[in-house]
Amino acid sequence: MTSQSDIILASMTDGVITLDQEGHISAFNPAAESILGLRREEAMGRLYAEVFFAEAENDDFNQLLLDLVTSQEGRPYTEVSFRRQDDELRHLALTTSLLTDPGEGTRLGAVMVFKDITTVHHLRQQRDRLAQELAVKHEELKGAYAELQVFNQAKAKMIDHLSHELKTPLAVVSASLKLLRKAALRQDEARLEALLERVGRNVQRLLELEDETRDIAERGQFQERRLLEGLVRQSRDLLATWLEEGNLSPALLADLEGRIEEFYRPGDQEPREILLQHWVPRVLESQRELHRHRRVRLELDLEPGPPVLIPEPPLFKAFRGLFRNAIENTPDGGAVRLELQSQNGRLRLSVRDFGVGLEAGGQTELFHGFIHQGDTQDYATRRPYDFGAGGKGGDLLRTKLFSERLGFALHFESKRCPHISPESPCPGRVDLCPACPDEEACRLSGGSVFTLDFPASMLGSASQEAGTGKEA
Repeated sequence: MTSQSDIILASMTDGVITLDQEGHISAFNPAAESILGLRREEAMGRLYAEVFFAEAENDDFNQLLLDLVTSQEGRPYTEVSFRRQDDELRHLALTTSLLTDPGEGTRLGAVMVFKDITTVHHLRQQRDRLAQELAVKHEELKGAYAELQVFNQAKAKMIDHLSHELKTPLAVVSASLKLLRKAALRQDEARLEALLERVGRNVQRLLELEDETRDIAERGQFQERRLLEGLVRQSRDLLATWLEEGNLSPALLADLEGRIEEFYRPGDQEPREILLQHWVPRVLESQRELHRHRRVRLELDLEPGPPVLIPEPPLFKAFRGLFRNAIENTPDGGAVRLELQSQNGRLRLSVRDFGVGLEAGGQTELFHGFIHQGDTQDYATRRPYDFGAGGKGGDLLRTKLFSERLGFALHFESKRCPHISPESPCPGRVDLCPACPDEEACRLSGGSVFTLDFPASMLGSASQEAGTGKEA
C-alpha cells in the first residue's frame, strides 16, 4: 500500500533525494528522475558516491551534500549546475537539510530538494547581455550627443565665418565696379586695369571658396550642404548682375566666364604613380613666389621611397593646403620642415611647422570646415602665406575628406606656444618675441605636424631614386 509520504514525493515538481546515515539513497522521486536524467532504479539503495561522484563537472552539486555531512548544517538556497548522463547541462536551485526524527530527535540522514531553473538562468544571461549592450549603447549615445554639441557649435561658427568670408570679396567687388564705371567714362586705361585686377582677385576668392565647399559636400554628409552651395551660388549670381549693371564690355564678360569655366573644369582623377621625393620639390617651387615675402626657412628630409598611386589634383590640393597652413602659422625667422619616410610598408609625408600651434579647444573643431581660431570679428583674410592669414578654413576638412575618399590617413599633433595669450599675441617675428631669445627657443615652444599616411595598397613598385636636398 502506497504511503501518504510516497504520494507527496511523487506529486512534487521539485526533485527530492534522501540518504540514510550510511549514505545510501533511500528516496528518489519522479521529479528527480526528470531533472537529473537518471532512472529511479539506477539510484535507489546505492551509495550516493557511486551514483554521482563519477562526473567531475558536478563537484559543486556534490559539495553541498559533503558540507552538510561535515558541518551538520543545511544550506537554505544555492544555485549550481549539473551535467546529466545525456550531456545536457541543467541549472538547479538546491536546498540541503538533515533528516531528523521529530519525536526522538535522532538523525536519520540527509535530504536534498532542488528545482530546475535552467530557463530562468538563460533568461538572466540574456538580461545581463542586454544590460551590457544597453550600457555600451548608452555610452555611445552620450558620446554621440557630445559630438553633436561640438558639431552644433562648429556649425554656428562655420556659418558666421562663411558669411564674413563672402561679405569681404563682395564688398570689394561692389566698390570696384562703381569705380570701374567712372574710370570707363574717363577712359583711364591704367585705372581700369588695376580695378579689373582687384575684381579678378576677389572673384578668384569666391571661386576657391566654392571649390572647397563642393569638395567637402561631395564627401561629407552635412545638412548644411544646400546652405553652403546656395550662399556661394547667390554670390556668383549677384556678381554677374553687377557686371551687367556696370555696362562692361562683352570681351570682359567672356574673359570672366572663360576663367570660371577653366576653374571648374574637372581635374584628372585617374590615379598615377607619383614619386613624392621628386614631386614635393616641384610643388614647392611652384609656390615659391607666393611666399617669397616671408622669411621662413624650409627644411627638406625626403627619403627615397616607392611611388604613391593617387590622382594628382587632390594630392596637390591636400599638400598645398598643409604647406600653406604651416607657413601661415610660423613667424618670420622660423622654419617649416618637410619629411618623407618609408616605414613598415607605409609611406608618410609630414609637414611640420615650429610656429604658434593650435589651442586645445580648437583642435576638436579642426576638421569641421570653415572654422578658424578665435572669434569671427577678430578674423581677417590676408594674402596667402602671410603670418596669421587664416584662410577660409576649408583646406584641412577638404584634406580629411580626400583621405577618406582615396584611402590614406591624415594625422596631426599640435602644441600651443605657452607664451601666447590674448594680451600677448605672437608678434610674427622671432626677433621681436620677448619670450624667445633665438630661433631655437621659438622652435621648442610650439608647433604642429600634419602627416599624409599612405598604406601599402596605395604604393607602387617602381625602382627608387635618391631624395632631394636638406634645405630650400
